[in-house]
Amino acid sequence: MVALLASSCNGQDMKNSKILKSNSFLIGTWSGEGSMLNNQLHKELGTLGIEVKFNKDGTISGSIGDAQFKNAKLSQSNYGFELKTELNNWVKESYRLDKDRLVVLFVFPEKSDSTLKQSDANFHLKSNFFFDFTMKVGGVKLIKVA
Repeated sequence: MVALLASSCNGQDMKNSKILKSNSFLIGTWSGEGSMLNNQLHKELGTLGIEVKFNKDGTISGSIGDAQFKNAKLSQSNYGFELKTELNNWVKESYRLDKDRLVVLFVFPEKSDSTLKQSDANFHLKSNFFFDFTMKVGGVKLIKVA
């Protein structure tokens, strides 16, 4: 079972690596302060620090608030890129929000190149990667910092 899990993670890293190789401007660290679109939830959570690190080898790490990414997957879309990841914790330890999945929608112009240093992104806190009636939506300007 451990070998199967390891090979599936390596397979995902290879898929991530292929996307990153053809879109090398993504490689590096992207950072920003996210806000929930629901005003009441924003008051309760405050801003959420978001950091995403795309590595040349296809691994992706990062965090949102108090939670770390695990098993991150990158895919290309018509608006840019979609990052799906599980979370190891609540986004705020002091506030129990029952969402253990994150989707970040990186929005870029059609012709993306190495000069791009920011993305007006949306993020969704979800309980699954399919349809979640109670997902929580936020926005963040991600800046490439390294």
